[in-house]
Amino acid sequence: MKKTLFSLIILSLFFGSCSTDQPITLSFSETNISASGNSNVSNTMTATVTNNSNSQEVISWNFSETTAITGWDYTIKINNVIEATGASGTVQLAESTGSFLLAASASVTIEITVTPNNYLGTGISTISFSENSRALGSITSNYTALSTPAQFSLSKTVDSGTGLASTSSVSYQTIVTNLTNQNLEISWARKIGSQNPSNWFYTTTTDYLCWAPYIETQKYIVAPHDSFDLQAIIHNQSTTGTGQVTHYLYLAPDSANTVQSFVVTHTAN
Repeated sequence: MKKTLFSLIILSLFFGSCSTDQPITLSFSETNISASGNSNVSNTMTATVTNNSNSQEVISWNFSETTAITGWDYTIKINNVIEATGASGTVQLAESTGSFLLAASASVTIEITVTPNNYLGTGISTISFSENSRALGSITSNYTALSTPAQFSLSKTVDSGTGLASTSSVSYQTIVTNLTNQNLEISWARKIGSQNPSNWFYTTTTDYLCWAPYIETQKYIVAPHDSFDLQAIIHNQSTTGTGQVTHYLYLAPDSANTVQSFVVTHTAN
Protein backbone atom coordinates (compact mmCIF):
# COMPACT_ATOMS: atom_id res chain seq x y z
CA MET A 1 0.00 0.00 0.00
CA LYS A 2 2.78 2.37 0.93
CA LYS A 3 4.62 1.52 -2.26
CA THR A 4 1.48 2.17 -4.32
CA LEU A 5 0.88 5.53 -2.63
CA PHE A 6 4.49 6.50 -3.12
CA SER A 7 4.29 5.60 -6.82
CA LEU A 8 1.16 7.72 -7.28
CA ILE A 9 2.87 10.71 -5.67
CA ILE A 10 5.90 10.30 -7.94
CA LEU A 11 3.70 10.05 -11.04
CA SER A 12 1.73 13.09 -9.96
CA LEU A 13 4.88 15.13 -9.52
CA PHE A 14 6.23 13.91 -12.83
CA PHE A 15 3.18 14.84 -14.89
CA GLY A 16 2.77 18.12 -12.99
CA SER A 17 6.30 19.13 -13.85
CA CYS A 18 5.67 18.29 -17.51
CA SER A 19 2.54 20.49 -17.81
CA THR A 20 2.54 22.43 -21.11
CA ASP A 21 0.19 25.25 -20.06
CA GLN A 22 2.11 28.51 -20.23
CA PRO A 23 0.98 32.16 -20.16
CA ILE A 24 0.83 33.54 -23.69
CA THR A 25 3.51 35.95 -24.85
CA LEU A 26 3.54 38.02 -28.02
CA SER A 27 6.42 39.27 -30.13
CA PHE A 28 6.22 42.29 -32.45
CA SER A 29 8.05 43.03 -35.68
CA GLU A 30 7.70 46.72 -34.76
CA THR A 31 6.75 48.41 -31.50
CA ASN A 32 7.44 51.98 -32.63
CA ILE A 33 6.72 52.99 -36.22
CA SER A 34 7.65 56.39 -37.61
CA ALA A 35 6.62 57.50 -41.08
CA SER A 36 5.86 60.63 -43.06
CA GLY A 37 4.25 61.59 -46.36
CA ASN A 38 2.49 64.32 -48.29
CA SER A 39 -0.70 65.56 -46.70
CA ASN A 40 -2.79 64.80 -49.79
CA VAL A 41 -2.23 61.03 -49.79
CA SER A 42 -2.94 58.14 -47.41
CA ASN A 43 -0.11 56.13 -45.87
CA THR A 44 -0.19 52.67 -44.27
CA MET A 45 2.08 51.53 -41.44
CA THR A 46 2.40 47.76 -40.91
CA ALA A 47 3.56 45.48 -38.09
CA THR A 48 3.34 41.73 -37.39
CA VAL A 49 2.20 40.24 -34.06
CA THR A 50 3.23 36.63 -33.30
CA ASN A 51 1.89 34.19 -30.68
CA ASN A 52 4.93 32.60 -29.00
CA SER A 53 2.90 30.05 -27.02
CA ASN A 54 1.77 26.54 -27.96
CA SER A 55 -1.94 27.26 -27.55
CA GLN A 56 -4.42 29.50 -29.32
CA GLU A 57 -5.71 32.52 -27.45
CA VAL A 58 -8.25 35.30 -27.86
CA ILE A 59 -6.31 38.57 -27.99
CA SER A 60 -8.01 41.87 -27.14
CA TRP A 61 -6.86 45.15 -28.67
CA ASN A 62 -7.52 48.82 -27.95
CA PHE A 63 -6.73 51.91 -30.05
CA SER A 64 -5.84 55.24 -28.44
CA GLU A 65 -4.38 58.58 -29.53
CA THR A 66 -1.66 60.49 -27.71
CA THR A 67 -1.72 63.32 -30.24
CA ALA A 68 -4.85 63.77 -32.37
CA ILE A 69 -4.90 65.88 -35.57
CA THR A 70 -8.29 67.33 -36.44
CA GLY A 71 -9.19 66.45 -40.02
CA TRP A 72 -7.27 63.17 -40.17
CA ASP A 73 -8.95 59.78 -40.65
CA TYR A 74 -7.70 56.40 -39.43
CA THR A 75 -8.39 52.85 -40.63
CA ILE A 76 -7.29 49.82 -38.60
CA LYS A 77 -6.98 46.45 -40.34
CA ILE A 78 -6.10 43.06 -38.80
CA ASN A 79 -5.18 40.39 -41.36
CA ASN A 80 -6.65 42.59 -44.11
CA VAL A 81 -10.03 42.92 -42.37
CA ILE A 82 -11.16 46.45 -41.47
CA GLU A 83 -11.72 46.50 -37.72
CA ALA A 84 -12.15 50.24 -37.10
CA THR A 85 -12.43 53.54 -38.96
CA GLY A 86 -12.95 57.05 -37.69
CA ALA A 87 -11.87 60.67 -37.56
CA SER A 88 -8.93 61.63 -35.39
CA GLY A 89 -9.92 63.03 -32.01
CA THR A 90 -13.48 61.68 -32.09
CA VAL A 91 -15.21 59.43 -29.57
CA GLN A 92 -15.90 56.93 -32.33
CA LEU A 93 -12.18 56.36 -32.87
CA ALA A 94 -11.21 56.68 -29.21
CA GLU A 95 -13.56 53.83 -28.29
CA SER A 96 -12.21 51.46 -30.95
CA THR A 97 -11.65 48.03 -29.39
CA GLY A 98 -11.94 44.44 -30.52
CA SER A 99 -10.50 40.95 -30.33
CA PHE A 100 -9.20 38.19 -32.58
CA LEU A 101 -8.30 34.51 -32.24
CA LEU A 102 -4.56 33.93 -32.57
CA ALA A 103 -3.53 30.31 -33.19
CA ALA A 104 -0.49 28.74 -31.54
CA SER A 105 2.78 30.02 -33.06
CA ALA A 106 0.78 32.01 -35.63
CA SER A 107 1.03 35.66 -36.67
CA VAL A 108 -1.33 38.45 -37.70
CA THR A 109 -0.64 41.60 -39.68
CA ILE A 110 -1.69 44.94 -38.21
CA GLU A 111 -2.22 47.85 -40.63
CA ILE A 112 -2.70 51.45 -39.50
CA THR A 113 -3.71 53.72 -42.39
CA VAL A 114 -3.62 57.49 -41.93
CA THR A 115 -5.48 59.81 -44.32
CA PRO A 116 -4.45 63.41 -43.54
CA ASN A 117 -6.96 65.04 -45.94
CA ASN A 118 -4.48 67.87 -46.61
CA TYR A 119 -4.06 68.69 -42.90
CA LEU A 120 -0.48 69.04 -41.69
CA GLY A 121 0.90 67.83 -38.37
CA THR A 122 2.27 64.85 -36.45
CA GLY A 123 -0.19 62.35 -34.99
CA ILE A 124 0.69 59.68 -32.44
CA SER A 125 -1.47 56.61 -31.82
CA THR A 126 -1.11 53.28 -30.00
CA ILE A 127 -2.71 49.85 -30.34
CA SER A 128 -2.44 47.90 -27.07
CA PHE A 129 -2.88 44.13 -26.83
CA SER A 130 -4.01 42.06 -23.84
CA GLU A 131 -5.33 38.64 -22.78
CA ASN A 132 -7.80 38.46 -19.89
CA SER A 133 -6.79 42.03 -18.93
CA ARG A 134 -3.09 41.07 -18.83
CA ALA A 135 -1.02 43.47 -20.93
CA LEU A 136 0.91 41.77 -23.75
CA GLY A 137 2.49 44.73 -25.49
CA SER A 138 1.68 47.58 -27.88
CA ILE A 139 2.47 49.20 -31.22
CA THR A 140 2.90 52.97 -31.31
CA SER A 141 2.74 54.84 -34.62
CA ASN A 142 4.12 58.32 -35.18
CA TYR A 143 3.03 59.85 -38.49
CA THR A 144 3.88 63.28 -39.95
CA ALA A 145 1.90 64.84 -42.80
CA LEU A 146 4.09 67.19 -44.82
CA SER A 147 3.29 70.14 -47.02
CA THR A 148 1.96 69.03 -50.36
CA PRO A 149 3.70 70.23 -53.53
CA ALA A 150 1.67 72.81 -55.41
CA GLN A 151 -1.24 71.09 -57.14
CA PHE A 152 -2.16 73.99 -59.38
CA SER A 153 -0.41 77.03 -60.84
CA LEU A 154 -1.31 80.58 -61.88
CA SER A 155 0.15 82.12 -65.03
CA LYS A 156 0.09 85.48 -63.20
CA THR A 157 -0.07 86.27 -59.51
CA VAL A 158 0.21 90.06 -59.85
CA ASP A 159 -1.02 92.42 -62.55
CA SER A 160 -1.65 96.14 -62.87
CA GLY A 161 -2.64 98.73 -65.42
CA THR A 162 -4.23 102.08 -66.17
CA GLY A 163 -7.14 103.12 -68.33
CA LEU A 164 -9.63 105.85 -69.04
CA ALA A 165 -12.41 106.28 -66.52
CA SER A 166 -14.79 106.61 -69.44
CA THR A 167 -14.15 102.95 -70.31
CA SER A 168 -16.98 101.02 -68.71
CA SER A 169 -14.87 98.04 -67.58
CA VAL A 170 -11.42 96.53 -67.75
CA SER A 171 -10.38 92.88 -67.44
CA TYR A 172 -7.24 91.24 -66.01
CA GLN A 173 -6.60 87.55 -66.64
CA THR A 174 -4.66 84.66 -65.12
CA ILE A 175 -4.65 81.04 -66.30
CA VAL A 176 -5.18 78.40 -63.60
CA THR A 177 -3.65 75.00 -64.41
CA ASN A 178 -4.19 71.65 -62.69
CA LEU A 179 -0.72 70.10 -62.21
CA THR A 180 -1.96 66.70 -61.03
CA ASN A 181 -3.28 63.48 -62.55
CA GLN A 182 -6.67 63.83 -60.89
CA ASN A 183 -9.62 66.21 -60.95
CA LEU A 184 -9.20 69.22 -58.68
CA GLU A 185 -12.02 71.23 -57.18
CA ILE A 186 -10.48 74.70 -56.98
CA SER A 187 -12.32 77.33 -54.97
CA TRP A 188 -11.95 81.05 -55.58
CA ALA A 189 -12.91 84.00 -53.42
CA ARG A 190 -12.81 87.69 -54.37
CA LYS A 191 -11.84 90.50 -52.03
CA ILE A 192 -11.71 94.20 -52.87
CA GLY A 193 -9.38 96.81 -51.41
CA SER A 194 -10.65 98.95 -48.54
CA GLN A 195 -9.54 102.16 -50.30
CA ASN A 196 -11.19 101.47 -53.65
CA PRO A 197 -13.54 104.10 -55.13
CA SER A 198 -16.90 103.53 -53.52
CA ASN A 199 -18.99 103.24 -56.69
CA TRP A 200 -16.75 100.77 -58.53
CA PHE A 201 -18.09 97.23 -58.74
CA TYR A 202 -16.52 93.91 -59.70
CA THR A 203 -17.30 90.64 -61.45
CA THR A 204 -15.37 87.42 -61.96
CA THR A 205 -15.32 85.31 -65.10
CA THR A 206 -14.20 81.66 -65.28
CA ASP A 207 -13.83 80.33 -68.82
CA TYR A 208 -16.23 83.00 -70.10
CA LEU A 209 -18.88 82.25 -67.49
CA CYS A 210 -19.45 85.64 -65.90
CA TRP A 211 -20.62 85.54 -62.30
CA ALA A 212 -22.92 88.25 -60.99
CA PRO A 213 -21.32 90.98 -58.85
CA TYR A 214 -22.84 89.56 -55.67
CA ILE A 215 -21.13 86.16 -56.27
CA GLU A 216 -17.88 86.55 -54.37
CA THR A 217 -16.86 82.90 -54.08
CA GLN A 218 -17.35 79.80 -56.21
CA LYS A 219 -15.82 76.43 -57.10
CA TYR A 220 -14.46 75.13 -60.38
CA ILE A 221 -13.60 71.51 -61.22
CA VAL A 222 -10.51 71.20 -63.39
CA ALA A 223 -9.57 67.98 -65.21
CA PRO A 224 -6.02 66.57 -64.92
CA HIS A 225 -3.46 68.90 -66.53
CA ASP A 226 -6.28 71.08 -67.85
CA SER A 227 -6.67 74.80 -67.18
CA PHE A 228 -9.22 77.59 -67.07
CA ASP A 229 -9.14 81.36 -67.48
CA LEU A 230 -9.99 83.48 -64.47
CA GLN A 231 -10.70 87.13 -65.21
CA ALA A 232 -10.99 89.89 -62.65
CA ILE A 233 -13.26 92.55 -64.17
CA ILE A 234 -13.38 96.06 -62.74
CA HIS A 235 -16.33 98.27 -63.59
CA ASN A 236 -15.20 101.83 -62.81
CA GLN A 237 -18.50 103.61 -63.48
CA SER A 238 -16.66 106.57 -65.12
CA THR A 239 -15.01 107.29 -61.76
CA THR A 240 -11.30 108.05 -61.52
CA GLY A 241 -9.13 106.54 -58.85
CA THR A 242 -6.99 103.53 -57.97
CA GLY A 243 -8.32 100.27 -56.62
CA GLN A 244 -7.24 96.72 -55.91
CA VAL A 245 -9.04 93.38 -56.25
CA THR A 246 -7.60 90.05 -55.08
CA HIS A 247 -8.74 86.56 -56.00
CA TYR A 248 -7.73 83.79 -53.58
CA LEU A 249 -7.64 80.30 -55.08
CA TYR A 250 -7.36 77.21 -52.87
CA LEU A 251 -8.29 73.57 -52.33
CA ALA A 252 -10.82 72.76 -49.64
CA PRO A 253 -10.55 71.73 -46.87
CA ASP A 254 -6.94 72.88 -46.46
CA SER A 255 -7.22 76.46 -47.67
CA ALA A 256 -4.41 77.70 -45.41
CA ASN A 257 -1.78 75.45 -46.99
CA THR A 258 -2.95 75.52 -50.63
CA VAL A 259 -3.98 79.14 -51.15
CA GLN A 260 -2.56 81.18 -54.01
CA SER A 261 -3.58 84.71 -54.96
CA PHE A 262 -4.04 86.85 -58.03
CA VAL A 263 -3.70 90.54 -57.10
CA VAL A 264 -4.78 93.24 -59.53
CA THR A 265 -4.21 96.99 -59.12
CA HIS A 266 -5.99 99.32 -61.54
CA THR A 267 -5.93 103.07 -62.00
CA ALA A 268 -8.68 104.89 -63.89
CA ASN A 269 -7.72 108.37 -65.17
